[in-house]
Amino acid sequence: MMATPETRIGDGWEAQLATNHLGHFALVDRLWPVAADGARIVSVSSRGHDFSGVRWDDVRLTGSYDTWLA
Repeated sequence: MMATPETRIGDGWEAQLATNHLGHFALVDRLWPVAADGARIVSVSSRGHDFSGVRWDDVRLTGSYDTWLA
């Protein structure tokens, strides 16, 4: 998911962050208890994260919104 209009999910999380980062964590968190011993869960990504770093002072992007920086 990339460069979409501003959309909020759940408790106000920006949709791109929620889908591309928090969603992966939630999936692995639910798979982990049933994964076989020695199993690996591999998450892959694109280079899209190079457009902008995580804005730790405004992780929910409540300030100005830019679809490419989100």
